[in-house]
Amino acid sequence: MNKIVAEYDYYTLEQARKVLEEERKTKRRENIDAYMSVAAMFVIPFLFILHWIIFGY
Repeated sequence: MNKIVAEYDYYTLEQARKVLEEERKTKRRENIDAYMSVAAMFVIPFLFILHWIIFGY
């Protein structure tokens, strides 16, 4: 009775580079999205306050 205990993926050097590059791009996009969210949390209230100061109610 044969059982598969482990399965391995083998990549050529070029394939491995492509996989790592895609992972790097994905991580970078996630970081940029996180920074944009934080920036929005600070900028939007600031713009409301600035509008209130300039135009009043």
